[in-house]
Amino acid sequence: MNVKYLFTALLLIAGFASFAQEVKKKDLGRLDGRVRVFLMNTMNEAELTDYFASAIALGLGYSSPIIKGFQFRTSAFYTQGLYNCDLTTLDPSTDAANRYEIGLYDVGNPSSRSIFRVEELYLQYASETSYLRVGRQLLNTPFINAQDGRMSPTFVQGIYGNWQIASAWTIEGGWLNRMAPRSTSRWFGVGESMGFYPQGLLETGQGANYFSNIESNGIGILGINFRPNSKISIKAWDHFVENVLNIAHIQVDGNFPLDKKWSIISALQFSRQDAVNDGGNEDLTKTYLNPASFSNVLGARIGARKQQVEVSLNYTRISKTGRFQFPREWGRDAFFTFMPRERNEGFGGVNALMAEIDYSLKSTNTKLSLSHGRFSLPEANDARFNKYGIPSYHQSNFEIRHQFNNGMQIQYLAVYKGKVGETFGNDRFVINKVNMLYQNLVMNYKF
Repeated sequence: MNVKYLFTALLLIAGFASFAQEVKKKDLGRLDGRVRVFLMNTMNEAELTDYFASAIALGLGYSSPIIKGFQFRTSAFYTQGLYNCDLTTLDPSTDAANRYEIGLYDVGNPSSRSIFRVEELYLQYASETSYLRVGRQLLNTPFINAQDGRMSPTFVQGIYGNWQIASAWTIEGGWLNRMAPRSTSRWFGVGESMGFYPQGLLETGQGANYFSNIESNGIGILGINFRPNSKISIKAWDHFVENVLNIAHIQVDGNFPLDKKWSIISALQFSRQDAVNDGGNEDLTKTYLNPASFSNVLGARIGARKQQVEVSLNYTRISKTGRFQFPREWGRDAFFTFMPRERNEGFGGVNALMAEIDYSLKSTNTKLSLSHGRFSLPEANDARFNKYGIPSYHQSNFEIRHQFNNGMQIQYLAVYKGKVGETFGNDRFVINKVNMLYQNLVMNYKF
C-alpha cells in the first residue's frame, strides 16, 4: 500500500482546515473538504478470477459569501489508487473484463491509478423559495443522479432551477449540455458520454457500438411535485435526451399513521420510455435505443415505519415490448427494487420482488440495512430483452453505517448474488454476475 499518499492527504487536511478557519473568521466565504478511502473485493466461484482494489481521495471546495442572493461555488477532487490486483488482464477462461473494481479508477484509462477533476463550478441565485444554478453541479433526479458508489459521484453541466410556486406545488428543471460520469477524469458532451461503461449487446446479439456514435445536443428535465397534504405526495418527471430518448415517470407516495408509533407506507410508480428519432444514430448497429421498441415500467411498494424501523416489500415489472435502457454513466434507476451493485436497466420482460428492513440503533448513529430480492429476467442468451447477458438471480445485501460526531462515517456493504436462471455452460454469464460475493469497506470524512 502507498503509505505516502496517506501522509500527504493528512498534511493537506491539516493545512486546509487551519486556512479554512481563517477564511471563516474574515467572512470570506466557506472552505470545505472531504476524504474518502475505499476498499473493494469481488470473489467469484470456482476458478474464475477474484479481484481486489483500494483507493484514497481528497476533495476541496469553496463557497463564496452570499451577496444579494448570489453565490459562487467551486470544488475539485483527486483520487489515488493504493493497492489493487491486475484489473486490466482478462479472465483467462472467459476473456471477461473486471466489472466493479475498475470503477475506483478511470474507466477511460484503465492503466491509470489517479484521477483529478474539477467538479463543481457554478453561480447560484437563491431566495427563500427557489434557486437557479448555472454551471457544473450535482443533480438528483429519478434517472440522473450522483449514484455515489465509487470514489466521486456523477456531475452535470447546465442550467437548473427549483421553484416553489405555491404551498403544495414545486417545479424544477433545466437543460444539461455536458456530463462528468463517475469513474472518469474529464467532462464530455451528452452523446460523447454514453458508452464509457460496458455497452452490452444489440438485440441481434452483436456487440453494441454506440460509444462515440451518438449525437445529442443536450438533456431537458422537468419535475413537478404536488403535496396536497401530509399523507400524499405526487411527483411527475420527464427526461428528454435530444435525438435519443424520452422517459416520462410518475410516482405517488402515501404515509398513513396508524397510531403514535406506527404508520403504513405505500407507493406506486409508472415509467414510459420511447426512442426519439433514430435513438441516437440512423445506423441501427450504432444507435443507443432501437426506434421500433418502447418500454413500460410499473412499480409498487407497501411497508410500515416505526421510529427507528422501516420494512417494505417492493415490486417492479418491465414490459416485454423492448428493453428499458438509460445510460448507466448518468445515474441509477429510480425503481423500488433497485439494490446496490445491480440494476434493472437493460432488460425487458422483468419481474422483480425485493424485501428490505432498515433499523437505526436507538441513541446511536448506527444504521443497519438488510434486503433480499429475486429478479426473474429473460434468458441470459436472449439479447433481444437481456442487454448484458445476466441470468435470473437472487441477491442479498447487508449494510451497516456508523456516523461519528466528528464528521467521519464508516460503511460496510456485503452483496451475495446467486444463480437462478440457466447459464448454458457459459461462464461469461457467471463471472461478476452471479454466484459471487462482493464487499465494500468505505470511510468518509468531511471537514
